[in-house]
Amino acid sequence: MKPNNNENYQQRLIDILREWKVGAEENFIAYAEEIYKSKIYDYFNGLVAPSFHGVFVKVEDIKFYKDDQHIDQFQELYFNDNSSRILYCAKEITLMPCEITEIEFQSVNLQKLNFKNIHGDFEINNGILEFWFHPKLDIKRAIYIYQNISKYAKIRAHLSDKRIVEKDVTIDFGNSYPFKKNTQIKNNMSDPKLQFKLSVNLSSFEENSFERIELLISNQLMDISVFELRQAFITNLLPMINYNFEKSLSIYIDGHQERYWFDLEKETNYTTEELRCIMIEKNVLDPTSYKTIYKGGKIGFELNSIAPYMNKSVVAHLFVNNILSLNGDIANYDAVWYEKNVSLYKMRFSSFIQVSEDTVNIKNIESLSTILKAHDIFKWTSSSWLNLLGFFDKFSCNKVKPLFRSSKVEDNLIFLEFNCMNHMDKVWINYYVSQVKEFILHNIPFFDFDLKVIF
Repeated sequence: MKPNNNENYQQRLIDILREWKVGAEENFIAYAEEIYKSKIYDYFNGLVAPSFHGVFVKVEDIKFYKDDQHIDQFQELYFNDNSSRILYCAKEITLMPCEITEIEFQSVNLQKLNFKNIHGDFEINNGILEFWFHPKLDIKRAIYIYQNISKYAKIRAHLSDKRIVEKDVTIDFGNSYPFKKNTQIKNNMSDPKLQFKLSVNLSSFEENSFERIELLISNQLMDISVFELRQAFITNLLPMINYNFEKSLSIYIDGHQERYWFDLEKETNYTTEELRCIMIEKNVLDPTSYKTIYKGGKIGFELNSIAPYMNKSVVAHLFVNNILSLNGDIANYDAVWYEKNVSLYKMRFSSFIQVSEDTVNIKNIESLSTILKAHDIFKWTSSSWLNLLGFFDKFSCNKVKPLFRSSKVEDNLIFLEFNCMNHMDKVWINYYVSQVKEFILHNIPFFDFDLKVIF
């Protein structure tokens, strides 16, 4: 007996409903997966975003006499090649009114740095003398020397009134940047030179006007040569990078879309890597009132409820990766400051910021997240540590995963064993593991543990 038209209609209706159900389930799964990936990306975006590209710029031939000159964060530097390429200062920097004019070896373990302004006396009113260790050495060797500089030093200050004052001082090491901790750790492993700053506190000096300052620094190394340190210490070094913070174009909430995407006014090649906040009528929009969406180098948002924000405009503060390529001979690069207030500062490109070209994708981040979810790191296996090192190898300037052998735990101490004989490789591994420890402390806080490298 043939089915009648009514039975055919009912069957067709059932088939359509089944297709709708399958389609709805697939769309929901795809939507939930996109939201899940965006949440992971939002938390770990400092690791997913490409490493900084850029250069270290040396400000030289200074003609000012006080430490009241500043380079603002994101001060722009334009290339003179019609390429529309721009670099931005990674942080606000106070320029020193002096140069290191000479480095004298008092002994193998003692060096004297002479700070002077060749045009006359200078003043340090903020109480901090800053300079950089920026040698033309292999990074492992550079770390080896930098880490062995003693924090205890002596200053012999030749004052403007011709008196000489000597005092013991301490040196602070390192350089903080106004970026997320994960971003800083990642870039520290790509190029440790970003951290090679030294700061001397001069607050114990009642005087602030100097003819010259002699800083005696010491170390415990017996194998440093005059050649290695001849031009290794410099003042007024600027890390110039291809990232900056920018405001998006205004978006009008009209209710016609479920999801809105942020764009910038500029036409250069860029990706938006981090949403800092959304502003609505000069107020910060509550982060719990929307979902952040990361997709294809763009950032969007989806309001939980559109009604409260209908017919209003929003603007986002974004962390932007301005895509550019830097290679070849750094001496061939030429650039100019943007804005007249810094145009008097002469500059020289000192070196490229080292960067890894390996990319981190969402699967890498999901694997990392799986490791970190096992909060009791004392139960991490050697395989867990191997995978973690493999993740950091993606943006490290020197890989360590191939040298890793095993891990073991004693009380709250975790030993990571590496197969390594070369002394400079051991220096690098210890530096690398110290950054991994910083990462774990940041992402699994309030956990009492220590990491120790053994060979």
